[in-house]
Amino acid sequence: MEFSNKYLSNLNVNYYGGCLIRCPPDWKAINIICQYSKFYYIQDGRCVIEIDDIKYEGKCGSLFLIPAGKKHSFYHIDDNYVKKYWFHFDIENLFTMIEFPFCIDIGNNKKLKSMFIKILKGNENTLHDFLYLKAMIIELVAMYLSNFDIKVFKPPVTIYTDLSPVLQYIKNNMSKRFTVFELAKIVHLHPNYFIKLFKEKFGYSPIKYINKMKMETAKTMLQDESISITQIMQSTGFEDPAHFSKFFKQYSGYSPKQFRNIYKT
Repeated sequence: MEFSNKYLSNLNVNYYGGCLIRCPPDWKAINIICQYSKFYYIQDGRCVIEIDDIKYEGKCGSLFLIPAGKKHSFYHIDDNYVKKYWFHFDIENLFTMIEFPFCIDIGNNKKLKSMFIKILKGNENTLHDFLYLKAMIIELVAMYLSNFDIKVFKPPVTIYTDLSPVLQYIKNNMSKRFTVFELAKIVHLHPNYFIKLFKEKFGYSPIKYINKMKMETAKTMLQDESISITQIMQSTGFEDPAHFSKFFKQYSGYSPKQFRNIYKT
């Protein structure tokens, strides 16, 4: 199927972090919906990943692509651990246009493993790094989708107001406490209309989106042991350690300290 350039020429790619992780026996979540897309590449162990009420067995060589907004669950088949590469990202609008299977059995693919390693080591410190990281994510998505005959094409609903300045402002000011009025003012909209438009475009209210971005930022920073948990708390706009820990655990299933320890394994 041929795709019109007018729908694909302005793909907005964002990377939110990932790692190679050994998930403990209590790794589990039921019927969650995330605002970001996920790649999982299982290296060892066995698990169930359920997407849109369809159960997939995750085993060594399974590659999952879970689009943002998809209800999904994950849990172990037995009490053994699962070792996997993962990262969170988004490509604005792409996955709303197409339908495709969410899992392929790709085996022990050295090229794929190398792509994950490069993406996980990537950063956005320089222009070269920024472009290279986004190009690698697009390459991985293209490789995944090349396994299927994409037959369904649903052009996205056009929303003429550009909300990217709001997203950039949120990203650059994670330590702030935002208000809807403040964000709506950036794009010169009434707060009520801004909330409606934001939710139509991203699937979440502005405040819920901000909270999720703060937690994703915290997860990425926790992977760097040189940054204290107190610094991470302050960088994401929290003042009380107990509140930060409780909020993070509600979001991720782990306390900040537990998440850091899991990442080290």
